[in-house]
Amino acid sequence: MKTGKLHFLTFGDIPYDQRMLRIWSSLYDAGYEIVIFGRKLTSQDISHLSFKVKRFTPIFEKGFLAYFEYNIRAFFFLLGQKFTILCCIDLDTLPTGYFLKFFRKYRLVYDAHEYFTESPEIVNRPFLKKFWEAVAFTCIPKADHCYTVSRSIGLEMSVRYKKNFDLIRNLPNFSEDTIEELSQEHQSFYILYQGAMNVGRGLENLILAMVEVQDKELWLAGEGNLSDALKSLAFENGLQDKVKFLGNLTPEALKSVTEKAWIGINILELLGKSYYFSLANKFFDYIQCGIPQICIDFPEYKTLNDEYEIAIMIPDTKVSNIVTAINKLKYYPKLYQKLRNNCYNASSELNWNKESVKLLDIYNNLTT
Repeated sequence: MKTGKLHFLTFGDIPYDQRMLRIWSSLYDAGYEIVIFGRKLTSQDISHLSFKVKRFTPIFEKGFLAYFEYNIRAFFFLLGQKFTILCCIDLDTLPTGYFLKFFRKYRLVYDAHEYFTESPEIVNRPFLKKFWEAVAFTCIPKADHCYTVSRSIGLEMSVRYKKNFDLIRNLPNFSEDTIEELSQEHQSFYILYQGAMNVGRGLENLILAMVEVQDKELWLAGEGNLSDALKSLAFENGLQDKVKFLGNLTPEALKSVTEKAWIGINILELLGKSYYFSLANKFFDYIQCGIPQICIDFPEYKTLNDEYEIAIMIPDTKVSNIVTAINKLKYYPKLYQKLRNNCYNASSELNWNKESVKLLDIYNNLTT
């Protein structure tokens, strides 16, 4: 068992961050002491977590002041802590790791969940993009180790910031239940989208597609900047009984909802390289739960679908393409079952049980 004290900085909502909960659990089980500093954005209970969590209620929840407040609080919190490694999750927490290096000696790890400066919220806002690019060019080279969620993002950022990025994908835990479920007839009436309800996710067209889809409901699990607008869109089109908004779900509740879904949705608009080179949690969650999916034909997803054939790929988020893909799975049951069986084959390879070995190697080497 390894020993060492690892601190993590996260700007996200801790109870709902599947990737980080898996990472923290794996490191904790390997013998590391884990301390997390984050924001209290919801009243969701976290007392069941085995590791230490320090959360504060922010004065500012969004925008530049929210990032500034977080980094100031994180900096002074860490000044009073002893640790061997600090992991900054995404670019918005990395300034703390950079400036703290002038006062403390430790190993700095950067976990990039996205290509931050190419995200839809930033890529078309020149001043904001220049600011975050300056942060990236200043801070990323000072990290002792970097890893990210997709090979394409890693290659892009390795070239841009002259820093090697390892690959730690957003893979779920392997579930033996998938084997038993696949041997049974799968009767389900709802299409599932899980994830943030933000710009560029194709959710407006997904809701409009439900006007033409018969005998199925659309369930949306998540929250985001577009939540209220999407609810209004569903109501305006008479879909209030056909489109169900579940809000944020804990990882356990989300897994239960996903397992019972008919198909999953993983579509994106081409709004920057972060989306184009993404490799989302939901893509692998659908596979692990044995449900086929409708997926955008972006490079990382296409590569994996060429290998495992677990999805119907569409070139864009047009309503007509979404409807055609849904009906293809609805009216061709043999195709549906083929993709479902392929999900099982893929799930035995694309799981956290295997991916976590690479994660532990990284931290074991850093603490040697």
